[in-house]
Amino acid sequence: MIRTTITMPISLHQRLIWASKTENKSITKLAQELLDVGLLAREKKKTVARHTILSSIIGISKVGDKHLSENIDKILYGKDGAWKGNNE
Repeated sequence: MIRTTITMPISLHQRLIWASKTENKSITKLAQELLDVGLLAREKKKTVARHTILSSIIGISKVGDKHLSENIDKILYGKDGAWKGNNE
């Protein structure tokens, strides 16, 4: 464990003291629990957002070549390839 200092409004500090007494826990223990729950909720929300974005791009490719890794040179540089270069 490390020891750190945080600054908070007086009203928040009073609420923390009241909650710690109500739950019969130290301010340190209660603050650790609250921070852990709050950070986990934020992380979960961000993870869900990332998954939603990734899910929305599934199937976006129009190529549809199941052997894309084998045919990439032909697709990019072949006669009708996507990459035309600079007239080399």
